[in-house]
Amino acid sequence: VVSSAVCLLELCSLETEMLRVDVQAARRIYEHHMQPGPGGGPEDGDRTRAAAASVIELFLSFPDVQASPSRAAEAAINSGHLLTALRMLEESTWALDPHPSAPSVSS
Repeated sequence: VVSSAVCLLELCSLETEMLRVDVQAARRIYEHHMQPGPGGGPEDGDRTRAAAASVIELFLSFPDVQASPSRAAEAAINSGHLLTALRMLEESTWALDPHPSAPSVSS
């Protein structure tokens, strides 16, 4: 679905970079939420829907950046939703790979 939307926007000569970045960030946050914790079991349908809904709602609550650049920057700085998404993206990115100073296990 996302690829089709991006393709349609590109055919209409519209910018897709922001959409692509938002989709990748949302996907990373969602996948991080769906990772089972210690002792976690298989994915639950309700948990999957709730995680997807929370990420979608978070991204839909971003400020509109189509206004003037100064207003967009001010709105972004003051947006709690955007800052929350950035924090969640940071956490999910750090979870991809163990910290470089962590001892590695060799076999």
